[in-house]
Amino acid sequence: MKYKKALALLTLISICSGTYTMSAFADNISSPNVYEQNFSVSDGTAVTTYDELSEAINNKDEKIYIMNSIEMKDGIQLSGSNQSLIGVPSEDGKLPVLNFENMKGENDIVKGKSSDKDVAVRISGPDNEVKNLIIEKGHDNGILIKGTKALNNKVTNCILRYNNDSGLQITGGARGSIIKSVYSYRNCDVFTLGGNADGFAIKLGAGPSKTTDLFEILENRNVFKDCYAWENSDDAWDSFDKELKDLSEEFQAVGGYWTYRNDYENCMCWNNGTAKNAIGYTDYISGVSLDENLPFIRRLKAISPEGVYNDFVKAYKDKTICTLSASFENYCKELDNIFGSVKIPTSKGEFTISEFVENWGGNPNGFKFGSKFTQPNSLRYTKNCIAFDHEKYGFDKNNSGASLFAENCISFGNKINYHLLDYTAYKWENIQGFDGTENDDLPKAGADNISVSVTDGSSHEEIIRKTSKDIIENAFNNKTTETKLFDTLF
Repeated sequence: MKYKKALALLTLISICSGTYTMSAFADNISSPNVYEQNFSVSDGTAVTTYDELSEAINNKDEKIYIMNSIEMKDGIQLSGSNQSLIGVPSEDGKLPVLNFENMKGENDIVKGKSSDKDVAVRISGPDNEVKNLIIEKGHDNGILIKGTKALNNKVTNCILRYNNDSGLQITGGARGSIIKSVYSYRNCDVFTLGGNADGFAIKLGAGPSKTTDLFEILENRNVFKDCYAWENSDDAWDSFDKELKDLSEEFQAVGGYWTYRNDYENCMCWNNGTAKNAIGYTDYISGVSLDENLPFIRRLKAISPEGVYNDFVKAYKDKTICTLSASFENYCKELDNIFGSVKIPTSKGEFTISEFVENWGGNPNGFKFGSKFTQPNSLRYTKNCIAFDHEKYGFDKNNSGASLFAENCISFGNKINYHLLDYTAYKWENIQGFDGTENDDLPKAGADNISVSVTDGSSHEEIIRKTSKDIIENAFNNKTTETKLFDTLF
């Protein structure tokens, strides 16, 4: 406790003096060994089926070892404290899969919206951990950490994919979460036309109630280390907050819960927020096989006559839908011809595929740092972070203003690489960018000795893209991977 208070004091002094160092940022949070193979299950409960897993959770068993992949009958919840769901990788390093496609849930997500009661894994208590698992095809979030009692939880070495909302969300007064070595990709909320489904959603009160106490803000920060987000239907990382009057009466009574501080270290994101990814166009023109796990494709299959869907699969495989050089608009028109009168239920009505795309609600951004309701004493720390290939912004203020500490960041191939006007940078060191469609708008310097500028980092593009391809390949093979990218670059 004394250490944390000293750390908070150091941070405060450094902010005021403009001489901040990153020592307060990392705080000794190390990455797990993703190749760890030796497990002793003698200190916990080993499970192999959904019923065994559900019973162990309900019995409040502290360590639950998941020995193999499981088809889940329903969502699961960690409502107590000090429980761990620990997947045991196979001999070749593949992580166990918890497949929630056929979970019971509460809502019919094919015809309507989902809710918190449809998440795959919900954490509402303190000091729990989910580790070494693949969470896929949840009817809402893959993992939801929510509520004022959801303190100091961990998600470690997991893959979150093909869920019907954000891969991971922290919200509703939950705080102090540590997220390490987590991949979040190809999550999509079809009913909201791509909206909501971020890779990582740390928003709507992912922090303490109203405060100016820097120690309290530090103690309740959310940390992301060695995490990756790609091809989600909304932002890679989002930390949006609502206006106080729009919060519940309970939250208004304490001045609201706010996402005050997020730390990002060794994190990378690319190509989020587009309908092109969500409906299969990007894979098609790249000559890649149809990914039938995509939430949009699964929805098409559910609402279409079997013969029509099979015709689509065959045309996709044979590359006869359209040429590989066809425009996205033409691809959508050809899908309309294949699916005929099939229409997709959404929050705005029933749409053909072309109409669905025209009303797309996803946001193509990388690191989104807040909203216009973000508290002015909020803090965002980015160290060794990379964002590329977004149709809008790599690093985005999203109408907010906060204090920013940035070191060793690269942003390229976005519409605007750094969209941070109205932020104040108390550290801005080795920030690189290139190939932005429009000019950056940069933060102001928090001290005279800080130079807020962007240098060219184009020499790093090849190794960054190669690393991203390696990560994708491993994820599709149910593995995480240890990368030395950030050590190499920085």
